[in-house]
Amino acid sequence: MRNWLNTLFIIVFLVVAFIVVQNIWTGEESRLKKTLRSMERAVEHRDIVGCMWHIASDYSDDLGMDYQGVAFFLKSIFETYNNISVHIKDMKIDVRDNRSVVSFVADIRATGGPQYEAGDSRFNVSLRKEGSVWKVFRAEIEEK
Repeated sequence: MRNWLNTLFIIVFLVVAFIVVQNIWTGEESRLKKTLRSMERAVEHRDIVGCMWHIASDYSDDLGMDYQGVAFFLKSIFETYNNISVHIKDMKIDVRDNRSVVSFVADIRATGGPQYEAGDSRFNVSLRKEGSVWKVFRAEIEEK
């Protein structure tokens, strides 16, 4: 019985140590990638609150949208389409202190409504760290 408890203690200790080490040595690039993946999943799950969690209150873009405009746009898209898929690739990250610019190609497709395939579009997204959370405050789509 004592060997079993020692083994259990060692396993629990190793799991806790792994989690602590992973959080300490996780760099900002990794955190930014997790943020973008979280946004990608939120869009695919049609989760407006999950999407907006990652948007700064002073957000702006080339289309003239602000925070409320993004929320309205997402609501409209989620009501129009049943299935939305987003695939992010070719990501380049430039981190400077509490600000970052992330450039990536997103393949966006929507079905279950009027057929829509954006194809590959390159985005430049500016984020800033608010507390311990990265928030998008500016987004641009590069012309093809």
